[in-house]
Amino acid sequence: LRGMHSLEHFQVRLGTNPAVPRDELPGGTPIFVVSRQKLMKYTGQGETMQKKRILIVDDEPNIVEALQTRLDQESFECLTAYDGNGGLELARAQKPDLIILDIMLPNLDGYKVCRLLKFQKEFKRIPIIMLTARDRAEDRLLGEQTGVDYYMTKPFSMDKLVTKIKQFLVQ
Repeated sequence: LRGMHSLEHFQVRLGTNPAVPRDELPGGTPIFVVSRQKLMKYTGQGETMQKKRILIVDDEPNIVEALQTRLDQESFECLTAYDGNGGLELARAQKPDLIILDIMLPNLDGYKVCRLLKFQKEFKRIPIIMLTARDRAEDRLLGEQTGVDYYMTKPFSMDKLVTKIKQFLVQ
């Protein structure tokens, strides 16, 4: 790749041998201008150049490990916290692209973490998926009121969760 115009668009020479000097190319150099997203898609570098970060906040190590393993396979970068305070601090410091949040957490529950983030301008657009064992209608309603974007109960389908994550990150 040569002649990067900006951080968002690149010029790519097509059908040429990079070993041949530019002035030796007959009829000029064909140029193709492409956006950063398309370039990463075409070159297969999307995962390394623009990895989406997901914060997992859950006090159950087995759940965190299973989520992290699967999301790593899906080419997401994972951040983890095991209590509400740690999750809130990490979210504020790292500004993840999406948060998976349990309700029943030590120190600060998931509802409070969600509310604190959703009512701050800087963080309110970060999608939050509440992943919890609490499945009563009141729990879901409280989740809605605090700003949860999607509510999923444990036990859960990993495939369904990954599909939902991808839906949020494509929007």
